Amino acid sequence: MRSTDPGQVAPNGSSTSKRRSGFVFHAPTWHMPIITFRGQEIECDTGEILRDVLLEAGVSPHNGRADMLNCGGHGTCGTCAVDITGDVSDPGRREKVRLSVPPHDSDDGLRLACQTRIQGDVTVHKYPGFWG
Repeated sequence: MRSTDPGQVAPNGSSTSKRRSGFVFHAPTWHMPIITFRGQEIECDTGEILRDVLLEAGVSPHNGRADMLNCGGHGTCGTCAVDITGDVSDPGRREKVRLSVPPHDSDDGLRLACQTRIQGDVTVHKYPGFWG
């Protein structure tokens, strides 16, 4: 955007930079979270469910037959368990219960992709095997 008078509103309704006391204040920029998974970087909106974003991007949080044999995102089967580094929602009751039942262990630190909301940039790792 080209320079405008301090406090002027752009034609699209967005505010522009303002000068005060020799400082320039810029409107905050919006960063869409990026999910790094299996060598791909996928942008999404904050608050989206990890499983949904991955499937829309053409990648799956499941391994092998679990692509077909899963609970469809209800948090009951555990086949979408992944290791996540980054800013995500806290686990809910359903997720905690499911991950405390074998073959999972609540001490593994895994998350269910179908129950996890993205809050910022994340890196996701899927382990091998049906339950991953």
